[in-house]
Amino acid sequence: MDFKEIHFDEIDSTSTYIKNNFDKIDQFTFVSASYQSCGRGRNSRVWVSNKNENLMFSFSIKDESLFKLYKNISLLSSYILAVTINEFFGVKKTSIKWPNDVYIDGFKIGGILLESHMLDDKIDGIIIGIGVNLNQIVFPSDFKYPVSSLKLIFGETIDIQQFKKIFFNNILKYFIKLKENSFIDYITFARENNYLKDKEVYATINNFKKKVKVLDINDDCSLKMLIDNNTISIFSGEITFH
Repeated sequence: MDFKEIHFDEIDSTSTYIKNNFDKIDQFTFVSASYQSCGRGRNSRVWVSNKNENLMFSFSIKDESLFKLYKNISLLSSYILAVTINEFFGVKKTSIKWPNDVYIDGFKIGGILLESHMLDDKIDGIIIGIGVNLNQIVFPSDFKYPVSSLKLIFGETIDIQQFKKIFFNNILKYFIKLKENSFIDYITFARENNYLKDKEVYATINNFKKKVKVLDINDDCSLKMLIDNNTISIFSGEITFH
């Protein structure tokens, strides 16, 4: 399966590039960069990545039948990254931190950021930005969570182009399955490899932070948790350990 790619040696943000050129870029055209000067994570955080060491890219979803499944896409994207890593190394080591991070051995390896694209006050697509730590071995010390790379975990330098090809093809394959309503076992995978399961964490919902215990991931991709002896489910929110 072939994919289209636009690659930059350096850019401010691949997601910003797609946002500014949304009508000119076809769906599933992958915009990647060797370095992003203003890479973004969730809640306006900066995604830190050394040049030529990791994989950073974005792509857009314009098909209404797909972007209406917004609540599923973050978890599906995490699943695709997780299974790509497992496939690349022939192991089963990945876990998913709901709804958009992939962890190995307690370390964050990659993250996904979804942004809506608006036209006349209506959503006409979404932009998916993904960062994966491949070969970086030194990270800033002020992260709020433990972070690592595939090179540090598996002890070998990752061929970025090879990993990219497998990952991009998997994205195409699974999103086509989602569009065609074909079965994808990503919710079961997320449940069985739920990094947050049975952990006591903090959930920030509507700017209110509360200590909770994570119970499960529901069929609708929401997160089930116990808060003040009550069971609730959320579709969005910030989950932290402190």
